Amino acid sequence: MSISLKDQLIAAGLVTKKQAHAARQKQPRGKQGQVQKNQQKSQREQELAALDAHKRERDKELNAQRETQKKAREQADWVRQLLAAHGLKKQPPGDDDAAFHFSMGASVEHLYLGQQQRAQLGSGQLGIVSFDGKYHLLPLETARLLHEKIPQRCWLPAEKVAKASAEDDPYAKFEVPDDLIW
Repeated sequence: MSISLKDQLIAAGLVTKKQAHAARQKQPRGKQGQVQKNQQKSQREQELAALDAHKRERDKELNAQRETQKKAREQADWVRQLLAAHGLKKQPPGDDDAAFHFSMGASVEHLYLGQQQRAQLGSGQLGIVSFDGKYHLLPLETARLLHEKIPQRCWLPAEKVAKASAEDDPYAKFEVPDDLIW
């Protein structure tokens, strides 16, 4: 006949008879033992379900972040393609050419260009887009298209307000002298 594990442990001197008896008394038997096992099992299942739900929530957040990063990369690629296809090469400024000043966001920026492009910007034929740390000149239609997507990086000329016709102007009959001094 084989010796029980309890007797083997006592014979080896790993536990005393008193410890073995106390361990035996701690073990629930019958229905009480089954209830405790079921409670422990359901508690473990709840913990695992909570961990699984937490993992799924974290995965959703990571997927949302990846999706926004992907959309940002796609939009940046689209802007780069538009700039490559429609961007105008800047004319180098002459020695006496002044800078073109414009407001982008909350700051006033300046761009040194040739006289012809500066005149086109002033007349409203070109727009400016700041992208990848550079200013790019674009035809007005393309600049408006980009302004819809990235308004904080675009400068468009102010819309021209139609001047009142000479008939409606109450001061039309008065001549303004050329040598008027204030």
